[in-house]
Amino acid sequence: MIYCVMKLISENEGETGDVAKKFAEGIRGGEIFVLQGELGAGKTLFTKFFARALGVKEEVTSPTFMIMKNYYFTKNDRNLNLIHIDAYRFEEPSEAESIGFEEIVSNPDNVIVVEWPERIWPSIPTWAKLIKIEYIDENRRNITIEENSK
Repeated sequence: MIYCVMKLISENEGETGDVAKKFAEGIRGGEIFVLQGELGAGKTLFTKFFARALGVKEEVTSPTFMIMKNYYFTKNDRNLNLIHIDAYRFEEPSEAESIGFEEIVSNPDNVIVVEWPERIWPSIPTWAKLIKIEYIDENRRNITIEENSK
């Protein structure tokens, strides 16, 4: 198993978008990205840039009240799903079962982004890419990326 950590400072939204675009370039399907950060840190903004780079046509919004949103895109002539989950409202890790999380993870046509993953940690595979976004000031963010190989 390979473990990798990368840390950087994003000076503005555009640089955060550049990081998200880099992740989108290597997408094949079956990936999971878990985004940690306080309210307002930029988790949904990161997801918007990521979705746009994947080719998602719809406007990406926070799924806090719906818990999960599904967006469609095509990559290398393959139809894929971007599943955007906001686990903030979950009170117990077992609530991930209520949205069929295990089935979502097992589908190789899904690319999954989970905000507030700490609410459902036991359900998150150990190989998921962890992206921590920390507020520095109005524009700048610390971004830490942790990754285990699958």
